[in-house]
Amino acid sequence: MLDLADARTAAIVRKLRQAAAMGQRPEVGPVLALAREQHLRPPVLTAVADDFVLPPFRTSEVLTRLALLRQQGGRASDRVVRISELEVDVAERQVRLNGEDLALTPRELDLLTYLAVHRGQAFSRKTLLEHVWGRAYEGGPRTVDIHVRRLREKLPPPHDDCIETIRHVGYRLREPRRIVPSPSAEEEGI
Repeated sequence: MLDLADARTAAIVRKLRQAAAMGQRPEVGPVLALAREQHLRPPVLTAVADDFVLPPFRTSEVLTRLALLRQQGGRASDRVVRISELEVDVAERQVRLNGEDLALTPRELDLLTYLAVHRGQAFSRKTLLEHVWGRAYEGGPRTVDIHVRRLREKLPPPHDDCIETIRHVGYRLREPRRIVPSPSAEEEGI
């Protein structure tokens, strides 16, 4: 992660990438830039950063973007996490189900994005509060329960159960269970 306000940092990244391209150094890992409006000019930003975050720098967004960059080893601008028909577009901060946008609050979006990026991993309420709400948050752990409940209400079946409660632990995101239609009376021969 680099702060583009410090021109020396950007110069160092450029030199490291040039050396890696010439085989003089190991490859430079993905770079996340903390950018401001004046840095959004392509020559400055694209020369050094694989992705960027604009102020205010929310801990949850920075951590999620870093995790995505590590997972894919590069640019996150086209990163979409898919869970069955549910798509979480991290770069665009949108969630779609069967191509239709879901209206989520920013915090619901942050929570769902964090769980989607770490799909299959169980997280305690405390961990979710720390990573999604930030360390400065002073509310209680039941805040997570309320947001999970609201997310489940906004997701139609079978996706409403893809946020799984892990007893004595917390929550994790998984593939939704498929609803198997019950046989009709005609199929049963009645």
